[in-house]
Amino acid sequence: MPLYTEIRRNGRARKIRWGNFHVAAMALAAAIDSKEGELYRLLAEKEPTILEADPIELGPGDVFDLVDYGVLAATPLNAAAYTMKGTMTFVDATDQEKFILKPGDILSASRS
Repeated sequence: MPLYTEIRRNGRARKIRWGNFHVAAMALAAAIDSKEGELYRLLAEKEPTILEADPIELGPGDVFDLVDYGVLAATPLNAAAYTMKGTMTFVDATDQEKFILKPGDILSASRS
C-alpha cells in the first residue's frame, strides 16, 4: 500500500521534493514534538541526546529505520494528522538539504 504524506502550512500543502528523508523527519518530529508514542519512549530511553538536538542530522541508515510502517505506527501520525507545536530542523546527511518544520504545520501520513 502506498503511503500518502502531506504537510500543510497556513492552509496550503507544502511543495516538497518528497523522499524517504522527509517521511523520516515527519515521523521523528511528530514523536519528539508530541512527547508521545512508542518511538518517543524508545528515543528517551536509548538516544536521549536526539531529543534536544538542533538540527537533527539523518543519515541513510536512520532514514531506512524510520520509514518502516511499524515505526510510523509508533508515532502520533498513526492516529491522525499531527500539528507541530515547536520548530524542528532536519539535515539530510547525503546532500545537506535542510528541512524545517514550524509551529502550526500539519503533518499527515495515511495509507489507502
